[in-house]
Amino acid sequence: MMEGNTFVFENEDESEIVLDFAFFEILVNDKNFTERYYELNIP
Repeated sequence: MMEGNTFVFENEDESEIVLDFAFFEILVNDKNFTERYYELNIP
């Protein structure tokens, strides 16, 4: 999956899994990316 500092995927599905993980599972101040983005862009 990694070659040096580069992600290498066998197919497109693998990249979607990594993005889902990054958007929803990585927390900063107890909020994920989607929650923080929404807070900064409230209509």
